[in-house]
Amino acid sequence: MRTRNTRIPVMLSATLSDASGRMLAGQCAEAFLISMLHTEELLTVGFNCALGAEEMHPHLAELAAKAPCLVSAHPNAGLPDIFGKYEQTPDQMAAIIREFAEEGLLNIVGGCCGTTPAHIGAIAKAVEGIAPRVPPQIKPYLRTSMASSMLMSMIDAPFSIWWSATDIAACMSNRAPLHSGQKHRQFHQPQGR
Repeated sequence: MRTRNTRIPVMLSATLSDASGRMLAGQCAEAFLISMLHTEELLTVGFNCALGAEEMHPHLAELAAKAPCLVSAHPNAGLPDIFGKYEQTPDQMAAIIREFAEEGLLNIVGGCCGTTPAHIGAIAKAVEGIAPRVPPQIKPYLRTSMASSMLMSMIDAPFSIWWSATDIAACMSNRAPLHSGQKHRQFHQPQGR
C-alpha cells in the first residue's frame, strides 16, 4: 500500500473460543486490541462467531471501552444445541443487540452462524435511530500484550521489569519475589536459552 500510495481501511474481527473471552491463541479482549492497534488504517475491531450475543456482551463491552476505532459485532443466533441448530429467534437476538446499541457499544452490527435474513432485518429495526458508539480518546501509555495485557504510564512507573517465560520452572521461581514486593532480585534464567 505504501509503494502505491494507497489507503485501504482495515476491519479486524476475532472469534472468542469460549465464554471466558479468550481466543484460541489465549488472548483476552484487551490483549487482542493492543496487538492490533499498530495496524495502519484500522477502521474497526470487533468480535464474530463462536458466541451468541448474550455471551459476547461482557467481552464486547471491554473492547468498546478501550478501542480508539469503530467497534463491530457479528454474534451467532445464540449457542447451538446438540444437533447444531441455533434456536434464538430474530426478535430475541435483536432485543439483546438493541441493549448493546443503547449502551453505546456498537458502530457496526450483523450476524454469524444461525442468523437468517429475518435476524438481520430484526437487528436493523432494533438499532434504528440509536446513536452509534463514539470511540474514546486513549492515553499515550506503553501497551503490550501476549495472552493478557499490560499498560504502563512512563510518568507513574518510569522503570519496570517484565518478562515472558514459557519455561514453567523459570516462571514459578520468578513469580514469588515479584508478589512479595522485593525490588531487587536477580531473576532465574533457564540454561541453554
